[in-house]
Amino acid sequence: MSNTEAKSKPKSTPTSLQGRTSIGRQVTSKAKEKVGELEDAPPTNESGTVVGPLGSSHSNHAPQQISAQVIENWREVIYRIFEYCSENSKVDIVICSPQILSTIAFLIQVGEPEVMHGLIKGFMHDKKELPVTSPETLRHTKDQITDATYEFLSKWQSEIQNSVRPDTFFYARRCIVHNQFCKSYTYHTYTGFDSFEVELKIVKEDDIVDWIKQVLKVTIPGNPFRLWSGLEPGESDMAALRKPDDVIDTTNANQKCPILLWASSYKFSLPANIVENDTVYFDPTITAISDVTQKPLPILHMRFKTQPQNPMRFWPGDSSTEGVLDIPLVNKRLNMFIIFGPLSFLKEQIRRIPDNFANFTNGFQEHNERFLAYVPMWKQNEKAINIAKPIMNLFESNGVFSVGGFGDLGPADAEPSCQKGNRKTPNIQHFDGVSLMNPPDTKNTSRIPSSHKESAVVVTTPYIWLIWDAQKAMPIYACSINYPLLDGDVGGQRNETEKTKRKRCTVM
Repeated sequence: MSNTEAKSKPKSTPTSLQGRTSIGRQVTSKAKEKVGELEDAPPTNESGTVVGPLGSSHSNHAPQQISAQVIENWREVIYRIFEYCSENSKVDIVICSPQILSTIAFLIQVGEPEVMHGLIKGFMHDKKELPVTSPETLRHTKDQITDATYEFLSKWQSEIQNSVRPDTFFYARRCIVHNQFCKSYTYHTYTGFDSFEVELKIVKEDDIVDWIKQVLKVTIPGNPFRLWSGLEPGESDMAALRKPDDVIDTTNANQKCPILLWASSYKFSLPANIVENDTVYFDPTITAISDVTQKPLPILHMRFKTQPQNPMRFWPGDSSTEGVLDIPLVNKRLNMFIIFGPLSFLKEQIRRIPDNFANFTNGFQEHNERFLAYVPMWKQNEKAINIAKPIMNLFESNGVFSVGGFGDLGPADAEPSCQKGNRKTPNIQHFDGVSLMNPPDTKNTSRIPSSHKESAVVVTTPYIWLIWDAQKAMPIYACSINYPLLDGDVGGQRNETEKTKRKRCTVM
């Protein structure tokens, strides 16, 4: 076991979104070239240039550039995964684009090319057929994709880390293995761990909680990830032994497959005095059903107020309950877009952000300016998302979630799962959180002035908000807020205190 951990060389310090040094990458590339001498040469054209899958040509050992078409396809992949998770969830959804892209690229890197064929197609081409004619060509295509994706993510992550200040942006990636089913790994798999900065760890639940706190700088009540199935609550070892063989075999097959745990956190800041910090607002007519009381409670709103020299920008929809709001951030490279309205409106507008952003910056009209907005507050994320299920359902990836689908990551009889249940657990899980630095104090509440309902943007429906990178034309984070913070949620603590006081004064 110590041998496995020693080989993986896990990082001992928190990992922030910083690109690794070029020296480290050169060492890895040279090692790959040495191993590559034993392989067949990649496909080339008449001039000896490698013909790659990423929309451009490149020399034999130079990383291939990512084309605008591939960026557009990646954006669509992210949106499809985001929409699938949002539509099939009873909680708010937060996803991080670099984490999504690195997950898929890592799977492609460590898996068998034939098994990953559908995933490669959806990730890079979204076409009916890949331009491959042999297993060797497919393997070279796979290597080109993972190398180019690594280069793109490494540069992007470094740019984000350097540009988001005073914001904070952290991420971490782990591949955890069951303590009863450890194995050795090939060189090719270790290069995948290294390239995508994935720690290899033997599972310890307490260690996962500490890892989240240390790396992401957030405090959560418990382990946000779902681990492998084992004993049922209150079940003895002897009772477990009396289970049918097929139940035990299914559980063991899933336990043999590692779980990929990806985690990230982002804290963003707004220009001074834009958000009101000492009060949150509500309207008695804008309510949602409380999970606790099962009764409608007022939704708590943050109030944003801007000045004419740095206004919010707004595109109204066909009704007052839909629109796209752009709130300025401290970092001028980034934008925060709030999209609210019915589901069909959300799906349409999220894909129009690149065009909308160009119109905002180049042909901005005065009537689009807004100086006052009320946006529902969101809760802290406490649970990981099952990313395996959308990958399974949105790509041709049945082979990935069958026996041996994770390739060298597990033994030959290991079975990855995209479902959660008593016998299995999802083998790809993401935990992402986004929060505002210095959020409003929820102890003080006030009604939204009736005069503001006409002049201000008041978000009254579920909404999407994006942290948008204009230079990459990609969202860094996409968040779906369907269950906003209610007065009873934060008032719960306040109400409990009031109840305690009343009990002390009650005459028995």
